[in-house]
Amino acid sequence: SLDFEFRFIPAWQHLSQLLAENYVGQKRLIKIDWLVSSRADETRPWNWYAQKDKGGGVLGAIGSHSFDYISWLLGSIKRLCGQLNTSISLRPDPEAGGELKPVDADDICTLILELNDGTPCQVCLSSVTYQGRGHWLEIYGSEGTLILGSDNQQDYVHGFRLWGSQKGQPLTEIPIPKVLEFTRIYPDGRIAPLLRVIDQWITGIEQGTSLTPSLKEGVYSQLLMDLTQESNATGTWVNVPDFESFLVNE
Repeated sequence: SLDFEFRFIPAWQHLSQLLAENYVGQKRLIKIDWLVSSRADETRPWNWYAQKDKGGGVLGAIGSHSFDYISWLLGSIKRLCGQLNTSISLRPDPEAGGELKPVDADDICTLILELNDGTPCQVCLSSVTYQGRGHWLEIYGSEGTLILGSDNQQDYVHGFRLWGSQKGQPLTEIPIPKVLEFTRIYPDGRIAPLLRVIDQWITGIEQGTSLTPSLKEGVYSQLLMDLTQESNATGTWVNVPDFESFLVNE
C-alpha cells in the first residue's frame, strides 16, 4: 500500500526543513512511538488484518509508513533487529456466527535500527494500546532536539505539533509556516496528503521524469518489512542493503 503520506503533511515538511538546516546538529538518538488503540478491543472482528498471509498486522499497516519517513528524514538503515508480537490471539468471525478464529498477524512491533551514520533508532508500534500516547518522533542531537507528535487517535494525519530546543533551552512549540498548510481540510485527514502525492506523480508523468518518492521507495519499505520478519523469525540482527545499490540491483 502507499506509504508516502507523511512526506506531504505540513508539520512533517517543516521538520524536514529544520533537519536540513542542521537544527539538531549531529544526531545522537531517534525514538519513535506509534501507540494507538484501534484494535485494542478483543471483540473487534477477525478479518484480513488478523491474517499474516493477507498482509495484516501493525508492521504492514503503520510500520511501512515509519520505514518510509525514517529513510526520508534520517537516512538509510544499516541493520535492524525486530520483534513481532500477537497479544490478542483469538477474534470473533461474524461470518462464522462469532466463532473465535486464530490471529497470526502482529499487533505490536518493536525495532532497534542502526542508521548508516551510526545513529541508534528505537521504534515501538502498537494497535492494541488503550490510551496509547499516539504518534511521536523524537530526534536528539549535539545541537538540539526536535519533537513531533500527535495524540489524535481518530485521525492519523491531523493534530501534529512540532517542538524544538537548542543547547538545553526549554522546549518551545515551533509554528508551521503558512505556505506549507493544506489548501483544504477533509474529514478524513489522509485525503489531503494523498492528493499531494498524486499531484507530484502527475507532474513527474508530464515532465517524463521520476520524482521522489517513487515506487522504488515503496519497494524499499517493503524490503525493510520483509527483513523485520526475517529478524523476528531468526532472533538476530539483519543487515540492510544500501539504498542506492538496492536501486541499481532492482
